[in-house]
Amino acid sequence: MIIIEQLKKVKDTRSHINQVYPVMEVAFVVITAMICGQNKWTEIKDFGEGNIEWLREYFPYENGLPTRHNIAAIMRSVVPETLLEAMVGWVNLHREKHAQPIISVDGKVLKGAKASKQQHPLYMVSAFDVDEGLTLTHQPCDGKGMELLAIRNMLDALDIKGCLLTADALHCQVETLNKVVDKGGDILVQVKLNQPSLLAEIDVQFQDYWALPEDKQESYITEEKGHGRKEVREVYVLPAAFSEALRQK
Repeated sequence: MIIIEQLKKVKDTRSHINQVYPVMEVAFVVITAMICGQNKWTEIKDFGEGNIEWLREYFPYENGLPTRHNIAAIMRSVVPETLLEAMVGWVNLHREKHAQPIISVDGKVLKGAKASKQQHPLYMVSAFDVDEGLTLTHQPCDGKGMELLAIRNMLDALDIKGCLLTADALHCQVETLNKVVDKGGDILVQVKLNQPSLLAEIDVQFQDYWALPEDKQESYITEEKGHGRKEVREVYVLPAAFSEALRQK
């Protein structure tokens, strides 16, 4: 099982004499329980006890399972970065089995987060695998102004080779685009008024394109119903023919 190999990366800060319950065993039961929708320590403990024979197909569990309080304490002793590395590694290996994955990167203020005079509301950026319905990684940041840096840092942790990333106009930046391309990925970004020269040149090219006969235009139309309305999206495709000066930007 792929996840078992990845769990070897998890570092335990407990002293040797306190490691009655191996951290890999505890992490494995926590992760599998949470995948099955068990999010509370009592639920995780009950899941482990009810599936102990299955768990022992992968680990010995010679001392059984710790109490719910000890499960929580052991997970708190884990070096967080190593657990994140293991989880991201597992997800990356899982995604390699599929066709070109689509990863949506975005930043949002968390629902219910409140601002005060001392601090901004909690702002979180995330990378979401659209096909798998998985959040691959996320990172808090100090408002939208820091979203660019946060997402560039997340790209360092993700294996995006062969993936298509989608992002809003904020990420139409040379440094971000180059990082994606250098890591073997593709990226689809919006262009808005934050890039006026680029937007103007794209508009000119599309005016010429729409003047062509319909059989010379490449397009794709989708129709969906949502939010109480019918949504029609029409996509036109044409090769980029930017000036050399704009390419350098």
